[in-house]
Amino acid sequence: EANKKKLARYAQLIAVLGKVALAEDMPDATDDDYKGFPIEMIKQAQQVTLATQTDNAQLARQAAAQLAQSCQDCHENFR
Repeated sequence: EANKKKLARYAQLIAVLGKVALAEDMPDATDDDYKGFPIEMIKQAQQVTLATQTDNAQLARQAAAQLAQSCQDCHENFR
């Protein structure tokens, strides 16, 4: 239960970071190629949160893996 709450909290924080990355004043925020990365990050973080709320371990694993991949994909192109 404690790990589930911690995972949900981290996922919520990651979603906020994704929203910050899309803020108008942030570097690359107007780059159409860039925008898809934080959008995907937000989507997968929301899926992790949903997984913790519904006790869906499979969804949590899948969404966490896709979230990690979205970070890797972005950092390969933008830093």
